[in-house]
Amino acid sequence: MDFRSVLKDQRLDSITVLIALVAGIRPGRLEGTDFPIARLRELMQLVKEEPQLKDVLLSHLVLLSEVTTSTKMLTQSGLISTGGFFSDVLQKIKHVLLPPLKDPDGLETILNSIFNKPWDHKWVNEIPDTMWLELFHEIGFKVQLLPDGPELNEVLNSILILSHRIVVLGLDPLLVAKVPGISNLDSPFFLQNKEVTSYVDQLRAKQTRPGDETIEYNAITATLNECLEKLRYVHQNKDVIGASMGLTYQSLKLNQHLNRIKLLLKLLRESGNTQDIVLVRLFKELVQNENTKSSITRHFSSNVGTLAYQVSEHAAKTGEHYVSNDRKEYFQFFKYSLGGGFIVAFLVCIKILGSHLHYPPLILTIFNGLNYGIGFLIIHFAGFTLATKQPAMTATLLAGSLEGHSNDNIGISNLAKLIVKISRTQFVSFAGNLLMVFPVSWLLSYCWFAIKGTHMADAEKAVSLISELDPVHSWSLWYAAIAGMLLFSAGLISGYFDNKVVFNHIPERIISHPLLRKISLRRRDKVASYVGSNLGSMTGNLMLGFLLAFMTFLGFILGLPIDVRHVTFVTGIFGLAHESLEQNVQTDVIVWTVISIFLIGTMNFMVSFGLAIWTAIKARNVQFKQTWKLINLIKAWFLTYPLDFFFPPAKERNVELVETEPPAEK
Repeated sequence: MDFRSVLKDQRLDSITVLIALVAGIRPGRLEGTDFPIARLRELMQLVKEEPQLKDVLLSHLVLLSEVTTSTKMLTQSGLISTGGFFSDVLQKIKHVLLPPLKDPDGLETILNSIFNKPWDHKWVNEIPDTMWLELFHEIGFKVQLLPDGPELNEVLNSILILSHRIVVLGLDPLLVAKVPGISNLDSPFFLQNKEVTSYVDQLRAKQTRPGDETIEYNAITATLNECLEKLRYVHQNKDVIGASMGLTYQSLKLNQHLNRIKLLLKLLRESGNTQDIVLVRLFKELVQNENTKSSITRHFSSNVGTLAYQVSEHAAKTGEHYVSNDRKEYFQFFKYSLGGGFIVAFLVCIKILGSHLHYPPLILTIFNGLNYGIGFLIIHFAGFTLATKQPAMTATLLAGSLEGHSNDNIGISNLAKLIVKISRTQFVSFAGNLLMVFPVSWLLSYCWFAIKGTHMADAEKAVSLISELDPVHSWSLWYAAIAGMLLFSAGLISGYFDNKVVFNHIPERIISHPLLRKISLRRRDKVASYVGSNLGSMTGNLMLGFLLAFMTFLGFILGLPIDVRHVTFVTGIFGLAHESLEQNVQTDVIVWTVISIFLIGTMNFMVSFGLAIWTAIKARNVQFKQTWKLINLIKAWFLTYPLDFFFPPAKERNVELVETEPPAEK
């Protein structure tokens, strides 16, 4: 595109000119940042060489700023003002299907018209701030926040609107009930409104530049920071007050409004080049907000931490019980996993026998769900362990090892050490489960044959059960991935109810329940303590059973390849099928089935653990960008001490990431 011809064409209105200029700068989807940077330099060189074109471009920008209003954009763009997480999702869906009416006088409408491609915000943000500043300086464009000027009036109105919203959001009953000192008139949410209103009145009455009101500005900034401290209380005391979707989303709304009003106040306060930097930051933020305001994907991506926070924050203490730190704990895990395999063997046999009852599909699904759920509860009550359920619990513990060191070598070393501990704990859990479930399933099937004279599974059924494990000729690995997702979901359910226990004060309400007053206080304390510590785990175990059963039913009614394969269960099924065939199974089939079981277990672990650690990191807002350093450290550890991944050393390794400078060239 020829910038010169666009700027010289007097038939084009201001919006059309800017749309054409941005279209000339915009890179294609496959082009990098170098393209828009080069095009911007061309535009700057053009206006530098031909001052008349510079005047034309400046006049277009000034005209648009004079005929549009920015209050709506400054107070709404990218900010959550009403509704909740899921109601906002529905609102975005409605706006995609039937876009809302545009305000022809609103600056947001102009911005949407100019940056009209969904990827515009990406290249706009990738261009350095210094280049945008250079462009604005070359054109001579500047926001004139002069006394009694329209730009200043728009910003002041926006600040007042945001301030009033902060008061309303800060008085939400959910927040007031959890954060002390915000329900009275001394609350910083009240105080900031008084200070902001007074500040704006002074600016309008004195007709002076905003930068002259130093004392008032500093007081407002301090109060706004105090508001942010009140919101940080919610995070810092999560173990005491718990978390809920409503509370975390309310905190997110307030954070957004507080940061926006601070940005606008800084825009008023600063001058010269510093003010221009604030303006560029605001420009980039608004382009991104307007570009993605109807994006459901971005809504989930940017707010997944809100979801994750609610369901994972109370899993850290539980996760400590799923990591072995020494040889004593290691062998305890082996013992507990033997118990888990013993219980699963019975669940496998009950499932196979249940298929002989010829119940309707839905009734059989409920039967299997109860079988799994009750079995998982027995494993929980007995203190046994089921492999692949552990990763969801240890994920928050992993994320916690990064806090404070998310991008340094200490954090990488801490994370690597914990991963090695988890890997050997998971290995010994697999070993215990599988070493017990196979022989017990085989023995139960043998005993059934000895008593009844028939096998639990006839020869045809047994061959089918073994063939369903084949990773090449069946969907077993895909089904194992689905099982991993369900294991992850069960961890979310457990975390959700763990948070509900704390947030809704369930133990305290049990103790003070009027119908339980006849029971001694000591017994009520005991019951309340047990419920508080185990409600999440019990609910998660029960729901996991029904999720596993209903996924098979879903695949049946939809006619789609949807089913589950869990490593411990398929090992039990193999033991049962092996006995049913009276040991007439070829060696190559046995070897291939063992390989299949290993692959299924690996898929279970990778999917459940990967999803869980991602969720936990999102919940804590950990920005971990040194993945390759972690991979290299794990690789070096494995090559140096491979047995550490399967068996604990006599004493803990002090392995740290050490970076050396490359040798100097001679």
